Amino acid sequence: MTSNLRLAACAASVLALAASVLASCKGQSLQLSLAGTAAAREDFPATDSMLSLLEPSDAQCVWSKVDVISQKRLEISKFDGDCRGGKIALSADGRRGAVWFDPGATGGSLFGGVSAFPEPPAPAGTRPRLFEVDLGTGAATAVPLPSGMRDLGFDSQGRMIALTLQELTENETEKGEALVDGKLVKLEPASQGDPVLVHAFSFEHDTWKRLETANSTTTWDLGLGVYALKAAQDLAFRSGEVLAPKVQGDDEVDAALLTNLARFAPQALPVEGGGGWIRFGSHDTRFVLWEDGGDFAYSTGLAAFVDPSGNLLKPPSGWPFTENDLLAYRWKGPYLLAAQSEIGAHPRLFRNGKLVWSSDIVRAVTFWPRQHRAEG
Repeated sequence: MTSNLRLAACAASVLALAASVLASCKGQSLQLSLAGTAAAREDFPATDSMLSLLEPSDAQCVWSKVDVISQKRLEISKFDGDCRGGKIALSADGRRGAVWFDPGATGGSLFGGVSAFPEPPAPAGTRPRLFEVDLGTGAATAVPLPSGMRDLGFDSQGRMIALTLQELTENETEKGEALVDGKLVKLEPASQGDPVLVHAFSFEHDTWKRLETANSTTTWDLGLGVYALKAAQDLAFRSGEVLAPKVQGDDEVDAALLTNLARFAPQALPVEGGGGWIRFGSHDTRFVLWEDGGDFAYSTGLAAFVDPSGNLLKPPSGWPFTENDLLAYRWKGPYLLAAQSEIGAHPRLFRNGKLVWSSDIVRAVTFWPRQHRAEG
């Protein structure tokens, strides 16, 4: 009996010791795992000079958050293939992102003018790619693209939304109806432009689910394309929207400055209902740019800073753009970011009129949004 009690006590001691060692090992393992994750994903506070960009690295494209002044960098994720046509979307809560590579995106030149950086055509066989990204871990998952995709973003419910365009056949247009998911949809006649059907899909449970279908038009100034969809109005930050060649500025009316501008750029002739000079400064930094067009004006690469005395300061030698280039301009604090429209290539970043950073290899460059809704 005594022997059995001693054996039981000994066994209990061994089990307790084993449990203690196992718990200790588990704790060490968990701490090491968390420490490794934290080191790999160390973030840094947002600043006015923080950018989101895609950068080629060997045979991959790397999405990074970069503070170009402090040189701090966080690699968010990487993708096989080059960065051509890269577009970025972020969910409103900042937890998820998507990167869409559209090889057909080429940036902008004005009405066939010669751009400072003409984009060569994509190599034959280049296919679009789409990846969903977990910003906490950097894990990227390839997602199949729905046919006819024109834009992509995250809605207020956090769903990844694709906006697609369905071109109609001559027979469908004549009949006034088209087949969608096996059902006939009535078409609305178009007084101008080409009639199309547009669709919104959400990506749920590894498949695209149709949410909305609408009639729309393309190939004319007022053609909305996929933006006729209600779903298009509920999308968070997309680099393609931020990189549109549009600014919210006032017409320049200072007579003395307009005289200086006429000498600075005699090729830019203001026309009633057409092109003109636009004020687009911020705080104490005055900046003017040439907008081409009338009701549907586009911001171009013809631009200059203005000193306190009203004298024009030509952009520095690192400014290669002209009135033939379509550019996107955005201010954040004292920083002005200019880049090729749509593709965000060849960015130039200025602070108080001085060039502080530029690159001719990165793509999809925008300010990193503090609020993840697209900037105006």
